[in-house]
Amino acid sequence: MLDHLIVQYGAPTLAGIKTGSIFNVPYESETSLLEDIRDVNRRFTKSSLRIFLIRFIRNRAVLYLVRLNMLAKDIRANEAESLLCERGYNPEKTAECISRLFHRMKTEEEFPHELGLFLGYPPEDVRGFIENRPCIFTAHGGYTATRNRQEKHSAHSENARKNLKTAIAAACRWKCWLHKKRKEKQNMKTAVIYWSGTGNTEKMAQSVLEGMKKAGAEADLFTISEVSADMITAYDAIAFGCPAMGAEVLEESEFDPAFTSFESLLAGKKIGLLGSYGWGDGTWMRDWEQRVRDAGADLVSDGVICLNEPDAAAEAECEDLGAKLAA
Repeated sequence: MLDHLIVQYGAPTLAGIKTGSIFNVPYESETSLLEDIRDVNRRFTKSSLRIFLIRFIRNRAVLYLVRLNMLAKDIRANEAESLLCERGYNPEKTAECISRLFHRMKTEEEFPHELGLFLGYPPEDVRGFIENRPCIFTAHGGYTATRNRQEKHSAHSENARKNLKTAIAAACRWKCWLHKKRKEKQNMKTAVIYWSGTGNTEKMAQSVLEGMKKAGAEADLFTISEVSADMITAYDAIAFGCPAMGAEVLEESEFDPAFTSFESLLAGKKIGLLGSYGWGDGTWMRDWEQRVRDAGADLVSDGVICLNEPDAAAEAECEDLGAKLAA
Protein backbone atom coordinates (compact mmCIF):
# COMPACT_ATOMS: atom_id res chain seq x y z
CA MET A 1 0.00 0.00 0.00
CA LEU A 2 2.79 2.47 0.89
CA ASP A 3 4.36 1.92 -2.55
CA HIS A 4 1.21 3.09 -4.30
CA LEU A 5 0.81 6.14 -2.03
CA ILE A 6 4.41 7.18 -2.71
CA VAL A 7 3.70 6.97 -6.44
CA GLN A 8 0.42 8.85 -6.03
CA TYR A 9 1.76 11.74 -3.94
CA GLY A 10 5.47 11.78 -4.74
CA ALA A 11 5.60 11.44 -8.54
CA PRO A 12 7.36 14.82 -9.11
CA THR A 13 10.10 13.84 -6.62
CA LEU A 14 10.40 10.35 -8.07
CA ALA A 15 10.83 11.94 -11.50
CA GLY A 16 13.54 14.30 -10.25
CA ILE A 17 11.41 17.36 -10.98
CA LYS A 18 10.90 18.35 -7.35
CA THR A 19 13.35 18.07 -4.44
CA GLY A 20 10.86 16.82 -1.90
CA SER A 21 7.22 16.03 -1.19
CA ILE A 22 5.29 15.93 2.07
CA PHE A 23 2.06 13.97 2.35
CA ASN A 24 0.07 12.06 4.92
CA VAL A 25 -1.10 8.48 4.71
CA PRO A 26 -3.47 6.29 6.74
CA TYR A 27 -2.01 3.46 8.80
CA GLU A 28 -3.31 0.60 10.91
CA SER A 29 -0.17 -0.26 12.87
CA GLU A 30 2.79 1.98 13.68
CA THR A 31 5.07 -1.07 13.68
CA SER A 32 3.88 -2.20 10.23
CA LEU A 33 4.24 1.30 8.77
CA LEU A 34 7.78 1.66 10.13
CA GLU A 35 8.70 -1.71 8.63
CA ASP A 36 7.20 -0.62 5.27
CA ILE A 37 9.30 2.57 5.41
CA ARG A 38 12.46 0.57 6.14
CA ASP A 39 11.63 -1.77 3.26
CA VAL A 40 11.16 1.10 0.80
CA ASN A 41 14.42 2.74 1.92
CA ARG A 42 16.27 -0.55 1.44
CA ARG A 43 15.06 -0.53 -2.15
CA PHE A 44 16.14 3.13 -2.48
CA THR A 45 19.70 2.28 -1.38
CA LYS A 46 21.31 2.74 -4.81
CA SER A 47 19.54 6.08 -5.41
CA SER A 48 19.46 9.38 -3.54
CA LEU A 49 15.76 8.91 -2.71
CA ARG A 50 14.73 8.46 0.91
CA ILE A 51 11.43 8.53 2.76
CA PHE A 52 11.15 9.70 6.38
CA LEU A 53 8.40 9.60 8.98
CA ILE A 54 7.86 13.06 10.46
CA ARG A 55 5.10 12.28 12.96
CA PHE A 56 1.89 10.41 13.69
CA ILE A 57 -1.29 12.50 13.90
CA ARG A 58 -4.36 10.58 15.03
CA ASN A 59 -4.80 7.86 12.42
CA ARG A 60 -2.51 9.46 9.83
CA ALA A 61 1.25 9.53 9.39
CA VAL A 62 3.09 12.50 7.87
CA LEU A 63 5.86 11.40 5.50
CA TYR A 64 8.66 13.24 3.70
CA LEU A 65 9.98 11.91 0.37
CA VAL A 66 13.22 13.57 -0.73
CA ARG A 67 16.08 13.37 -3.20
CA LEU A 68 19.04 13.94 -0.88
CA ASN A 69 21.43 15.02 -3.64
CA MET A 70 19.01 17.73 -4.81
CA LEU A 71 18.31 18.85 -1.24
CA ALA A 72 22.03 19.15 -0.43
CA LYS A 73 22.47 21.38 -3.48
CA ASP A 74 19.35 23.46 -2.73
CA ILE A 75 20.17 24.27 0.89
CA ARG A 76 23.76 25.27 0.06
CA ALA A 77 22.64 27.90 -2.44
CA ASN A 78 23.53 31.38 -1.16
CA GLU A 79 20.06 32.70 -0.26
CA ALA A 80 18.86 29.35 1.12
CA GLU A 81 22.04 28.89 3.17
CA SER A 82 21.67 32.34 4.68
CA LEU A 83 18.02 31.78 5.54
CA LEU A 84 18.71 28.45 7.20
CA CYS A 85 21.73 29.70 9.16
CA GLU A 86 19.54 32.46 10.60
CA ARG A 87 17.32 29.70 12.01
CA GLY A 88 20.04 27.59 13.55
CA TYR A 89 20.59 25.10 10.72
CA ASN A 90 23.97 23.93 9.41
CA PRO A 91 23.46 23.58 5.62
CA GLU A 92 26.73 21.64 5.32
CA LYS A 93 25.05 18.71 7.09
CA THR A 94 21.95 17.66 5.20
CA ALA A 95 20.85 14.93 7.62
CA GLU A 96 21.08 17.31 10.59
CA CYS A 97 19.03 19.88 8.70
CA ILE A 98 16.28 17.32 8.10
CA SER A 99 16.32 16.31 11.78
CA ARG A 100 16.12 19.93 12.92
CA LEU A 101 13.21 20.64 10.58
CA PHE A 102 11.28 17.63 11.91
CA HIS A 103 12.02 18.70 15.48
CA ARG A 104 10.70 22.21 14.82
CA MET A 105 7.59 20.84 13.14
CA LYS A 106 6.85 18.64 16.14
CA THR A 107 7.75 20.93 19.06
CA GLU A 108 7.45 24.60 18.13
CA GLU A 109 4.22 26.58 18.07
CA GLU A 110 5.19 28.69 15.07
CA PHE A 111 5.17 26.73 11.81
CA PRO A 112 8.69 26.48 10.29
CA HIS A 113 8.09 28.14 6.94
CA GLU A 114 11.64 27.28 5.86
CA LEU A 115 9.99 23.95 5.01
CA GLY A 116 9.60 25.39 1.50
CA LEU A 117 13.36 25.04 0.99
CA PHE A 118 13.12 21.32 1.74
CA LEU A 119 10.46 20.96 -0.96
CA GLY A 120 12.42 22.76 -3.67
CA TYR A 121 10.72 26.17 -3.65
CA PRO A 122 12.84 29.23 -4.60
CA PRO A 123 14.64 30.71 -1.55
CA GLU A 124 13.51 34.24 -2.39
CA ASP A 125 9.87 33.11 -2.31
CA VAL A 126 10.36 31.37 1.03
CA ARG A 127 12.04 34.44 2.55
CA GLY A 128 9.39 36.72 1.07
CA PHE A 129 6.64 34.66 2.64
CA ILE A 130 8.35 34.60 6.03
CA GLU A 131 8.92 38.36 6.02
CA ASN A 132 5.67 39.53 4.41
CA ARG A 133 3.25 36.68 5.12
CA PRO A 134 0.52 37.71 2.57
CA CYS A 135 0.55 34.87 0.10
CA ILE A 136 -1.30 33.02 -2.59
CA PHE A 137 -1.66 29.34 -1.82
CA THR A 138 -1.99 27.21 -4.92
CA ALA A 139 -3.83 24.00 -5.63
CA HIS A 140 -0.65 22.11 -6.53
CA GLY A 141 0.96 22.96 -3.19
CA GLY A 142 3.12 25.93 -4.15
CA TYR A 143 2.98 29.46 -2.87
CA THR A 144 4.31 32.88 -3.82
CA ALA A 145 5.30 35.31 -1.13
CA THR A 146 3.46 38.43 -2.27
CA ARG A 147 0.95 39.34 -4.90
CA ASN A 148 3.58 41.01 -7.05
CA ARG A 149 5.03 37.55 -7.67
CA GLN A 150 1.91 36.29 -9.42
CA GLU A 151 3.59 36.50 -12.79
CA LYS A 152 6.54 34.42 -11.61
CA HIS A 153 4.18 31.91 -10.00
CA SER A 154 2.28 31.61 -13.28
CA ALA A 155 5.54 30.68 -15.02
CA HIS A 156 6.23 28.05 -12.35
CA SER A 157 2.75 26.61 -12.86
CA GLU A 158 3.28 26.40 -16.60
CA ASN A 159 6.55 24.55 -16.07
CA ALA A 160 4.79 22.19 -13.69
CA ARG A 161 2.15 21.43 -16.33
CA LYS A 162 4.85 20.79 -18.94
CA ASN A 163 6.58 18.39 -16.57
CA LEU A 164 3.42 16.50 -15.65
CA LYS A 165 3.87 13.92 -18.41
CA THR A 166 7.44 13.32 -17.26
CA ALA A 167 6.25 12.80 -13.67
CA ILE A 168 3.53 10.39 -14.72
CA ALA A 169 5.98 8.41 -16.87
CA ALA A 170 8.46 8.24 -13.99
CA ALA A 171 5.75 7.08 -11.62
CA CYS A 172 4.77 4.34 -14.04
CA ARG A 173 8.39 3.22 -14.39
CA TRP A 174 8.78 3.20 -10.63
CA LYS A 175 5.61 1.13 -10.17
CA CYS A 176 6.94 -1.40 -12.67
CA TRP A 177 10.27 -1.48 -10.84
CA LEU A 178 8.53 -2.02 -7.49
CA HIS A 179 6.46 -4.83 -8.97
CA LYS A 180 9.59 -6.47 -10.35
CA LYS A 181 11.46 -6.13 -7.05
CA ARG A 182 8.51 -7.47 -5.07
CA LYS A 183 8.26 -10.45 -7.38
CA GLU A 184 12.01 -11.08 -7.11
CA LYS A 185 11.78 -10.97 -3.33
CA GLN A 186 8.81 -13.35 -3.29
CA ASN A 187 10.84 -15.76 -5.44
CA MET A 188 14.07 -15.32 -3.46
CA LYS A 189 15.05 -18.44 -1.57
CA THR A 190 16.92 -17.89 1.67
CA ALA A 191 18.15 -20.25 4.35
CA VAL A 192 19.69 -20.26 7.80
CA ILE A 193 22.18 -23.09 8.45
CA TYR A 194 23.65 -23.47 11.93
CA TRP A 195 25.33 -25.60 14.57
CA SER A 196 24.59 -24.99 18.24
CA GLY A 197 25.90 -26.67 21.34
CA THR A 198 24.18 -24.69 24.11
CA GLY A 199 21.19 -23.34 22.17
CA ASN A 200 22.47 -19.73 22.05
CA THR A 201 23.38 -19.78 18.35
CA GLU A 202 20.12 -21.60 17.62
CA LYS A 203 18.18 -18.69 19.17
CA MET A 204 20.16 -16.29 16.99
CA ALA A 205 19.40 -18.40 13.91
CA GLN A 206 15.67 -18.28 14.71
CA SER A 207 15.82 -14.46 14.84
CA VAL A 208 17.59 -14.29 11.46
CA LEU A 209 14.89 -16.55 10.01
CA GLU A 210 12.22 -14.23 11.40
CA GLY A 211 13.91 -11.23 9.77
CA MET A 212 13.95 -13.02 6.40
CA LYS A 213 10.27 -13.87 6.62
CA LYS A 214 9.28 -10.36 7.72
CA ALA A 215 11.11 -9.02 4.66
CA GLY A 216 8.94 -11.24 2.44
CA ALA A 217 11.44 -13.90 1.44
CA GLU A 218 10.94 -17.65 1.36
CA ALA A 219 13.11 -18.91 4.21
CA ASP A 220 14.20 -22.32 5.56
CA LEU A 221 16.05 -23.33 8.71
CA PHE A 222 18.50 -26.26 8.86
CA THR A 223 21.11 -27.66 11.18
CA ILE A 224 24.43 -28.24 9.45
CA SER A 225 23.89 -32.03 9.56
CA GLU A 226 20.80 -31.66 7.37
CA VAL A 227 22.56 -29.84 4.53
CA SER A 228 24.35 -31.15 1.45
CA ALA A 229 26.38 -29.29 -1.16
CA ASP A 230 23.53 -29.76 -3.66
CA MET A 231 21.17 -27.88 -1.36
CA ILE A 232 23.49 -24.88 -1.16
CA THR A 233 23.10 -24.19 -4.88
CA ALA A 234 19.32 -23.90 -4.49
CA TYR A 235 19.48 -20.77 -2.31
CA ASP A 236 20.09 -17.14 -3.26
CA ALA A 237 21.11 -15.99 0.22
CA ILE A 238 22.29 -17.95 3.24
CA ALA A 239 23.02 -17.15 6.87
CA PHE A 240 25.51 -19.47 8.58
CA GLY A 241 25.64 -19.75 12.35
CA CYS A 242 28.35 -21.31 14.48
CA PRO A 243 29.65 -20.43 17.97
CA ALA A 244 33.29 -19.97 18.90
CA MET A 245 34.82 -23.22 20.08
CA GLY A 246 38.18 -24.10 21.63
CA ALA A 247 40.81 -21.51 20.78
CA GLU A 248 38.23 -19.36 18.97
CA VAL A 249 37.62 -21.57 15.95
CA LEU A 250 34.55 -22.98 14.22
CA GLU A 251 33.17 -26.23 15.65
CA GLU A 252 35.65 -28.76 14.25
CA SER A 253 33.93 -32.15 14.25
CA GLU A 254 30.79 -31.31 12.26
CA PHE A 255 30.35 -27.69 11.19
CA ASP A 256 33.80 -26.78 9.82
CA PRO A 257 34.20 -29.93 7.66
CA ALA A 258 30.73 -29.42 6.16
CA PHE A 259 31.28 -25.69 5.59
CA THR A 260 34.63 -26.42 3.93
CA SER A 261 32.99 -28.93 1.58
CA PHE A 262 30.70 -26.36 0.01
CA GLU A 263 32.80 -23.20 0.53
CA SER A 264 33.56 -23.04 -3.20
CA LEU A 265 29.80 -22.84 -3.94
CA LEU A 266 29.36 -19.52 -2.13
CA ALA A 267 30.77 -17.30 -4.89
CA GLY A 268 28.25 -14.64 -5.89
CA LYS A 269 25.77 -15.55 -3.13
CA LYS A 270 24.63 -13.18 -0.40
CA ILE A 271 26.02 -14.51 2.87
CA GLY A 272 25.56 -13.55 6.52
CA LEU A 273 27.38 -14.94 9.56
CA LEU A 274 26.37 -15.21 13.21
CA GLY A 275 27.35 -16.97 16.41
CA SER A 276 27.72 -16.77 20.16
CA TYR A 277 30.89 -16.95 22.22
CA GLY A 278 31.87 -17.33 25.84
CA TRP A 279 35.45 -16.00 25.80
CA GLY A 280 37.90 -14.21 23.53
CA ASP A 281 37.37 -11.11 21.40
CA GLY A 282 35.64 -12.41 18.26
CA THR A 283 38.74 -13.66 16.41
CA TRP A 284 36.85 -16.69 15.13
CA MET A 285 34.26 -14.46 13.44
CA ARG A 286 36.86 -12.19 11.82
CA ASP A 287 38.69 -15.20 10.44
CA TRP A 288 35.42 -16.67 9.19
CA GLU A 289 34.45 -13.41 7.47
CA GLN A 290 37.74 -13.41 5.59
CA ARG A 291 37.18 -17.00 4.43
CA VAL A 292 33.79 -16.03 3.04
CA ARG A 293 35.19 -12.98 1.23
CA ASP A 294 38.02 -15.08 -0.20
CA ALA A 295 35.41 -17.51 -1.54
CA GLY A 296 33.92 -14.66 -3.61
CA ALA A 297 30.68 -14.37 -1.64
CA ASP A 298 28.79 -11.12 -1.03
CA LEU A 299 29.07 -10.69 2.74
CA VAL A 300 26.11 -8.40 3.47
CA SER A 301 27.43 -7.14 6.83
CA ASP A 302 29.90 -7.87 9.59
CA GLY A 303 29.11 -11.08 11.42
CA VAL A 304 26.62 -10.79 14.29
CA ILE A 305 28.12 -12.03 17.54
CA CYS A 306 26.92 -12.03 21.14
CA LEU A 307 28.37 -13.05 24.48
CA ASN A 308 26.56 -16.17 25.67
CA GLU A 309 22.74 -16.02 25.39
CA PRO A 310 21.40 -13.41 22.93
CA ASP A 311 19.61 -10.46 24.53
CA ALA A 312 16.99 -8.26 22.87
CA ALA A 313 19.64 -6.14 21.13
CA ALA A 314 21.37 -9.20 19.67
CA GLU A 315 18.05 -10.64 18.50
CA ALA A 316 17.27 -7.32 16.77
CA GLU A 317 20.68 -7.42 15.05
CA CYS A 318 19.93 -10.93 13.87
CA GLU A 319 16.54 -9.89 12.47
CA ASP A 320 18.22 -7.01 10.66
CA LEU A 321 20.75 -9.46 9.18
CA GLY A 322 17.86 -11.59 7.91
CA ALA A 323 16.24 -8.54 6.32
CA LYS A 324 19.51 -7.60 4.57
CA LEU A 325 19.85 -11.11 3.17
CA ALA A 326 16.26 -10.98 1.89
CA ALA A 327 16.59 -7.50 0.34
